[in-house]
Amino acid sequence: FIWCRARLDFDFEKVCSVSMMTQNVYACLVCGKYFQGRGKGTHAYNHSVTADHHVFINLQTLRFYCLPDNYEVIDNSLQDIKRVINPKFEKKDVKILDSFSRTIRCLDGSTYTCGVMGLNNIKANDYVNVVVQAIMRCKRFRDFFLFPAHYQTCTHPLVLRTGELARKLWCTDNYKSHISPHELLQAVVNTSQKRFQITKQSEAVDFLVWYLNTLSQQLSRKKNTPDIVAECFQGKMVMSSRRMGSKELLNDAVKLTLSILAPGKGRLELFYTGRSSRRRRRQPRMPTRSLTRNLRRYRFCILLWVLYFPKRLPFSSFYFTYRYPIDVPPPPLYVDIEKDDIIPQVPLLDLFRKFDGVTEQKKGSLAHTYKITKIPRYLILYIKRFTKNNFFTEKNPTIVKFPIKNLDLEDYYSVGDGEPARYDLLANVVHTGKPSLLGDKTAAPSEGGRYKVQILHKATGSWYEIEDLHISEVSPQAISISEAYLQIYELVHT
Repeated sequence: FIWCRARLDFDFEKVCSVSMMTQNVYACLVCGKYFQGRGKGTHAYNHSVTADHHVFINLQTLRFYCLPDNYEVIDNSLQDIKRVINPKFEKKDVKILDSFSRTIRCLDGSTYTCGVMGLNNIKANDYVNVVVQAIMRCKRFRDFFLFPAHYQTCTHPLVLRTGELARKLWCTDNYKSHISPHELLQAVVNTSQKRFQITKQSEAVDFLVWYLNTLSQQLSRKKNTPDIVAECFQGKMVMSSRRMGSKELLNDAVKLTLSILAPGKGRLELFYTGRSSRRRRRQPRMPTRSLTRNLRRYRFCILLWVLYFPKRLPFSSFYFTYRYPIDVPPPPLYVDIEKDDIIPQVPLLDLFRKFDGVTEQKKGSLAHTYKITKIPRYLILYIKRFTKNNFFTEKNPTIVKFPIKNLDLEDYYSVGDGEPARYDLLANVVHTGKPSLLGDKTAAPSEGGRYKVQILHKATGSWYEIEDLHISEVSPQAISISEAYLQIYELVHT
């Protein structure tokens, strides 16, 4: 079967190629096609008779059978096929993944490095590929999905397909140097109710937020299943807000005072603009749980939060950076003729001033200040490059200069007793090309361009640039001046 193994591809969805059924599916080990059943008259039985292919494997139980005689085949030479379909890892294997630098040769003569494999772009799913490649650089997140026992009580397809893809990405026994994320894409399309599709490109940051949030929800529903997403990406932040020009905003407003428990022992007041559907009257103090029921008394749902104390807010790194992105300054409107090819540059730490606890960010009638009190293990930065208006979408080409190692955030983080605040870059997602077509309001802001990701291979210390199936080595100097879009940093423990 050596020459037949090159035809085997177990990345696609396990459905019968004739009946399109997902139950009791077998794979022919000669041609690699999927058929249902093994009894007399089934599609697998008919294929064995007509095509003279006799060895099949059950894709669920991973047991081998010979058809049409219908007896089980027990042979140790077939065990490598089981490892390709369902790779398994032991604790000792996982410990050496970040130090495993040996190059692996495939059956077709191509080579690949463990953890550095291309993902097939079926049509327009490059935004999914770069997010998966980047998120699998997080060691704690990766190690969790390498052991199915960690989430054996969870039956959600998105969690299971994420685990399968993680094990294949870090497997050392693959027959090919690339992987097709077909099953994960099917789970994404079905779970998101076609919000994210294979045939239409979407924003990578939108998919990242939805993907991690859905994984967190599904894992937290089951008992004895740790929420690995919160463990890796969750931190704490203090947000202080003050109202500007409150006199004109309090006119004709319905005021509802709540007394809530907070670390600052302050009081939160909510203002609903617009007139109440009932006669105004003083509202008694009530617990926070009664807020939803009392909101039904009002016609308007425009909330203006007034915080008279620093409120401590738990935040997830992916959600926090989505709501509060790194705002890139706009490019100059008028450019000198002699310097028309100069692209503006700005250091990353200059854009971090909005989180120093002093610089105010004005939004509407409120001025907010932010201070991070607990940093996550993995920090995700979203650099906002696209601006969409009523006519077209603009892309900001400003280069954000960032360090590859030792990103120091001590000035923007309330350091505890000797806690470090330095990060090293793990992955950098880059968007190349132009934004969506002019006048096309239905297109995604990044449609028309392409995504690629630059990842760090810890075993060799080399950086690789992956664009779907194309993998090339890149220098760290070229990474620091790229048009960064999403970044994942790892906390350095000293």
